[in-house]
Amino acid sequence: MALTPLSAHQFRLFLRRLTAFLIVANAPFWVAQHLIMKAPRGQFNLDYLLLAIVALYLPVTPGIAAFILVFCLDAFSCASIYYYFNYFNQTEWLVAALFFSQLPPLRLLSIVLGLVFGGWMLGMLCWKIAGDSPAQDRRPQAALLSITLCILLAASLGASPAFQGASTPQKPSSSALYRAGHSLWGMLAHGDKLPTQPIDSASHALGILRVVSTAPSSPPHNIVLILVESYGLLRDPAAAQRLNAPYRSALIRQKYQVETGTTPFRGSTVAGEFRELCGVSGGLSTTSEAARLAPKCLPAILKSRGFQGTAFHGFTQTMFDRVIWYRDLGFEKRIFREQLGQAEYCEGAFPGTCDTAVGELIHRQLLGMRRPQFIYWLTLNSHLPVPTGSGMLSQFGCASTSGSAEQLCVWRGLVQRVHAEVAAMASDPALPPTEFLVVGDHAPPFLTDDVRSQFSQGEVPFIHLFPRELNGTTPQALLAHVSRQGSLSR
Repeated sequence: MALTPLSAHQFRLFLRRLTAFLIVANAPFWVAQHLIMKAPRGQFNLDYLLLAIVALYLPVTPGIAAFILVFCLDAFSCASIYYYFNYFNQTEWLVAALFFSQLPPLRLLSIVLGLVFGGWMLGMLCWKIAGDSPAQDRRPQAALLSITLCILLAASLGASPAFQGASTPQKPSSSALYRAGHSLWGMLAHGDKLPTQPIDSASHALGILRVVSTAPSSPPHNIVLILVESYGLLRDPAAAQRLNAPYRSALIRQKYQVETGTTPFRGSTVAGEFRELCGVSGGLSTTSEAARLAPKCLPAILKSRGFQGTAFHGFTQTMFDRVIWYRDLGFEKRIFREQLGQAEYCEGAFPGTCDTAVGELIHRQLLGMRRPQFIYWLTLNSHLPVPTGSGMLSQFGCASTSGSAEQLCVWRGLVQRVHAEVAAMASDPALPPTEFLVVGDHAPPFLTDDVRSQFSQGEVPFIHLFPRELNGTTPQALLAHVSRQGSLSR
């Protein structure tokens, strides 16, 4: 069969389609990269080029529908990386997508409509630029587009992290469809399970996890573990000190041995929960394994020592199925927004019970119980994006800020409000002996480079308050071991 030479007309049609689906379709992400931060997806998403080939043989309506789906998948894939859903395996972001409906209805509707409308507008523009292709011109265009696709694909084969969505800007191409397919295959082939390996954590480094595991005869005292949402390590030591100012009061220093330090983080909030509660790597895919992991986790260990374990969180109990796996880990009581009733309500990325209201409830429980308490509190209000209404700006002295600085200022205020609540609780002279550990889950996922770069992308801070009256009950060798590792400052 003789090859038919490519005509100038057919080559022009190819260039128009290439411009539409390789340049125009990716342009919004380039603009976002320029205005916000470096895109974690490569310069070209090859899905649009693949769609350019398929669309040659599709009517306009199903073609536009396919474009909208690819656009939404592209946007969500990028967003999931910003929020640290990309560390342990590629299934995390798809599992997170299953809980997307937990967003407030109006916010969810606005996001969905915005993505669909944006995808429809962009798709219509691409179809208009590409133009119609008569049947006799489709095969040459498909061949040239396939060659282009193979060239870009070959350029990315040696860069699989970028191809799967990691932030390596020097890589040229990515594919959200590949990432989704890879994720689905992993979920089907491996049962969506993550390997749970022992990892460093603040609770382990300070000896809390080790002491309760090996020293059941040690005198019981209350233990309060607070995982602060988006509490990251500021690179500026002076700024970090200002954030932790509530713990430097004379009363706190007199009553407690105050230790500060850092611990490595990987992954999203749920990963931080498994890190501190169980000392293992984990994530959304680990929650179904909670019952198996429980014997090595603080709630079950302390329960066997006579502690009453209570978990507090101001958002809904169905988010990431926390009501189920908190139970499986050994918490006797689980208090969420549903159980908090008429407690003060705060707006935010995930509106729910105010952290201050939850802190007050924890304070009352510590004062009113005879049985030693293990209390775990996952805070809520500092989840990004934080609310920046005029009331919030004036409350935290942020009225003179704007843009990304506005978000950073309110975030500081919300995190420091939690520190102030904990410090006030710890300072109460009526409080029985209580050990406090305050630690971050992950760095705050600010979108702009100028703010995100102010935080470590590998470590989060912790503050440990240990009652001086109990100094003899914590093996000093453990603290010396941590000091030698350089992760604890006193």
